[in-house]
Amino acid sequence: MNTGPGERREGAGAVPTIEDELAAAMAEFAGRERPPYIDADALARAAGRRSRRTAGFAAVAAVAAAVVAVVVTTGGTDGARPAPPARPTVTATPTPAPTTPATDPSAMYGDAGDIYPDVRELLTAAMRYEDPTTRGSVDLTPLPGLFSHHQTFTDSWHGGEGLTCGQRADGMLFSSLDDIRFYRGTTPLPGRMVVELDKVTNKILITGCQHSGGPASIDPAVSGRYGPLVTTGRGSADCGRPTPRIWVADEPAAGTTLHGWTVRFDDGKPFKVSIDGGGKVTPYQCDGT
Repeated sequence: MNTGPGERREGAGAVPTIEDELAAAMAEFAGRERPPYIDADALARAAGRRSRRTAGFAAVAAVAAAVVAVVVTTGGTDGARPAPPARPTVTATPTPAPTTPATDPSAMYGDAGDIYPDVRELLTAAMRYEDPTTRGSVDLTPLPGLFSHHQTFTDSWHGGEGLTCGQRADGMLFSSLDDIRFYRGTTPLPGRMVVELDKVTNKILITGCQHSGGPASIDPAVSGRYGPLVTTGRGSADCGRPTPRIWVADEPAAGTTLHGWTVRFDDGKPFKVSIDGGGKVTPYQCDGT
């Protein structure tokens, strides 16, 4: 005897109906996650004039989708809920201890270091050569090797205004390659020496004297400190050095409250000085380190 989709078949070997399977599935998952509400009327209306079997299949598909959602949400079919996500570990950054203000001037401003020793050697030799009393002690032999071309050395040393802008100088403030100033005593001399280096060999490529435009870095504290020592030949030189005949200040350093220079006298041995806002020159690192 044939049975419809909604009728039960009694006896051994009875085949479960769609309603049986639906009830079993809902009972199995009822204790794990509340199934979503299913509007049977809406399903029936959506089915329209479809057969009861087609409507039953649609209901099973809806429940299967809900079951899949429950399984995905609960993380499996064993009823165990997934562990909550681990909380990120927050590590507190310790507050650094307050620092004691540095007393060493070298810790208070940057130091560019000895970056143009060849230019300083050349111009120091030029100043000493311009002084008749020290000219004989100037060794010209290594100087051409500081240039990219020997002819450039010849033209710079002997031609035009020379390497000291045509004047005898006893002090030099070397701020940068395009701002090299000469002094006589405490007085800055006109013009500034400009030097260009070969970008490949770092040798001296061009020299020239400029009399207008460009930067104007003149530090009166340096010339005020060492100019009188040179012109009078008397006084106490810094770091126990003999009274100089020339002075050279280069390797400029700058900070928020101090600036400074590396100073050399006739013997070429460096020492560092710091200068405060009032123009006071204080020597330090007398060994040149």
